[in-house]
Amino acid sequence: KSYINNTFLKRKDAVPEDGMFFDIEKKVALRTIDRLWMDHIDAMMKLRSQVSLQAYGQKDPLIEYKKEAFQMLEQLVSDIDMNTLQTLMRMEFRVQMPREQIQTKTNEDEIVDIETGSREMLPKPVEVESHAENSAKVGRNDPCPCGSEKKYKKCHGR
Repeated sequence: KSYINNTFLKRKDAVPEDGMFFDIEKKVALRTIDRLWMDHIDAMMKLRSQVSLQAYGQKDPLIEYKKEAFQMLEQLVSDIDMNTLQTLMRMEFRVQMPREQIQTKTNEDEIVDIETGSREMLPKPVEVESHAENSAKVGRNDPCPCGSEKKYKKCHGR
């Protein structure tokens, strides 16, 4: 039990912001309670129909219902604690930089000046060595120089 407590405290300390772990823990607990509570309600409905048969065994159905319901409630609380703890122990916490600090990369070579009237993001012509001494520039939609009869962008331009 102390190992679990120590591990839990280490995970709690690994979360960078104060109060953030509490918010995460609260959300996980609420989701767990919601899921298990629905199962508990179904089990209580089944118990109601089963307890009515206890009268045939010379037992008071109300007392049997209360006894079984109390045991089921204790089991529910235990399951909520266990599932919440298991989920929190399995979660991975990652530090994510705010969007302002993320550097964006642009393709400056491919951006064309808007004043010239050209489209933005025009592809650069790709140089492909031919078997001749000089090299030819091949556009994306030109036939591939390899002789496959495909467009360059579908063949060697990938």
